[in-house]
Amino acid sequence: MRTITKILIVLVCLLSTNVLMAIIPEKKGIEEEKAELINKIRRTVSTIHFVDCMKCGDHEQVVLRCMVNENEEVIVNKILGCNEKLKLTILKKMNKSKFKISAALRGQKIALHFKFEKHLK
Repeated sequence: MRTITKILIVLVCLLSTNVLMAIIPEKKGIEEEKAELINKIRRTVSTIHFVDCMKCGDHEQVVLRCMVNENEEVIVNKILGCNEKLKLTILKKMNKSKFKISAALRGQKIALHFKFEKHLK
């Protein structure tokens, strides 16, 4: 009876470690892909010519909320900020941009914070 119990405990331990090893790399891969997507979005927004949208000496903080839909496309849910012209410029740039995204990121929500400043010359 004790040998059967020991064998069952060993089997449970082996199975649980195999299951954990299968889950951890998948989750790690999703986090890496999400970080890569965030960097792509940051690069896209950083190329915006926002100088025409702001006056000299102004600064604006914008929060960009996105999500990945079922077609693996980045959709802008909401842009929070005060400058409407700047928000419209960001929205146009994001709608033109196409990102390669894996199916694993479906349904992921992303919120990014940006600061825009137009310095005095």
